Amino acid sequence: MLRSGSGGRRVVVLVVPMLVVLGAVLLFGSGTGRSSAMEMLLADLKAHHADVAEKVIGSVVVDAHHTTENQLLARAREFYAEYNRK
Repeated sequence: MLRSGSGGRRVVVLVVPMLVVLGAVLLFGSGTGRSSAMEMLLADLKAHHADVAEKVIGSVVVDAHHTTENQLLARAREFYAEYNRK
């Protein structure tokens, strides 16, 4: 989980190299608004890694504590099916 402050910045620095090689990025996170780790990550990417931020094609809010890996995969498939129809 990305947290604000210097600890969160370290997470972003560790994650960015993994995202650079991807063609498209779909973010999953819980919560919305300014306290959302997903929103903080996207804001940091836009501010410091615009090339990676451009690869983010969407975000999906999920209940992180009650969502299984299979449910995440299903949500991703639904998102990409809709995204590819456009």
